[in-house]
Amino acid sequence: MRSKPTASAMKKTFSLASLVICMLFMLVFTACKDNPYLSTKTIHPSSILDANETDTFTVRTTTLRSDSVLATGLSSYSFGQMSSTEFGTTKATVYAQFDLIADQMSSFGTIDSMFFVAQYASLIGDTGAQMNITLRAIDPNGKHIEAGKSYFSKESFDLEANTLANQTITCRPKDSVRVNTKKLAPHVRVQITDQNFIALIQAQTASTGFYNNTAFHKVCNGIYVDVSSLTANAIIKMNNSSGAYTGLLVYHHNSTGKDTSSLLKMGYGSVANFQHDFTNATVAQHINQLNDSVAYLAGFGGLVTKIDFPYLSKLNRVIINRARLVIEDLNPNNTKFPAPVNLYLYRKDSTAEALEDVLLGSPFGDLSNSAYYGGNRASNGTYTFNIARYLQRVVDGNYKNSFNGLYLNVLGQSVYGNQIKIGGGTSATHRLKLKMITTILN
Repeated sequence: MRSKPTASAMKKTFSLASLVICMLFMLVFTACKDNPYLSTKTIHPSSILDANETDTFTVRTTTLRSDSVLATGLSSYSFGQMSSTEFGTTKATVYAQFDLIADQMSSFGTIDSMFFVAQYASLIGDTGAQMNITLRAIDPNGKHIEAGKSYFSKESFDLEANTLANQTITCRPKDSVRVNTKKLAPHVRVQITDQNFIALIQAQTASTGFYNNTAFHKVCNGIYVDVSSLTANAIIKMNNSSGAYTGLLVYHHNSTGKDTSSLLKMGYGSVANFQHDFTNATVAQHINQLNDSVAYLAGFGGLVTKIDFPYLSKLNRVIINRARLVIEDLNPNNTKFPAPVNLYLYRKDSTAEALEDVLLGSPFGDLSNSAYYGGNRASNGTYTFNIARYLQRVVDGNYKNSFNGLYLNVLGQSVYGNQIKIGGGTSATHRLKLKMITTILN
């Protein structure tokens, strides 16, 4: 049988409990003290699923001209021209280089005709637009494409004087092409009319220019595909996959009179070239404007947006439980020049580097964690990035240039020319927002 506690023991127990409660109260009160630079809800990490985000943290945006982008070894190449009052003019051309079907390829015999063909992968702009295409050969004796060298999108090469072809085509990305009785996938088809060039290709044998690609590129270094839009705006993205109908198409016959065709595929030594003119466009008024209410992005090495968090350096002893950067398209229904499917956010010290939110959460240390990281366009025209890991490392002082900010770009800007106007950091109705949940430590 237990004895009842004495009055003295009960008094000591009550006093000890009171002391513990008082100390816990003081600890909680101190831990929850407001940080003047952080207008977010302070919570315990275990409560994050039930917490409300706040988006009052200051964000600044600045539209900048992009640097030249990688232009060789691309998954796809484009040519065309598009213009708008908002973004000005963008022109895409390509120095197309072609590879042999096989090493020590046999002679074509007699060439009947030759075409530059480009199967559609997609089209930006107006279906039905008329586009004038001019082809000229790259001069292998001047500045030319060197095998294995990386080039960037402002690169140019010496061209031969003769024009190989000049033809106006109509952009029909959905219409198949019938050649004689054969039905082919939708493609652009430009006939080469320069007889000197045709004779050059016809003269090659397995022991000369057809010995291997290196030998062929010394004879035919490539063709420059130049364009001008006549009645409307369009940029054609070529399908350059292994089975695509893109390259230098040769119709020929042998001594027995048998007709055949051979396709010299467009190779990955080809070089993209992009030109942007923002002079008379609306965007010209916003380039380099710090803390703007709008921001612009343009692929093909056009425009990027720098994002700054000016008060991030004031934070200390903070755990960032969750941080989401939310970006809103200001023209979500633009079908003529559609917005990018994906955006990409990166930091820059001396070079561009991926954020930890992409790399640390991925078992492969690459972009395979994009499902968590974000940047995909939602059905309502917004893009969301999860950047808690990056911000935590900045606050902890793990970077030499911790507060340089981030850069926002079109993902795959060497391949995609899509453009978008987004709300900036000071927009009254469509502001770019940083939504954060934090815990402030003592």
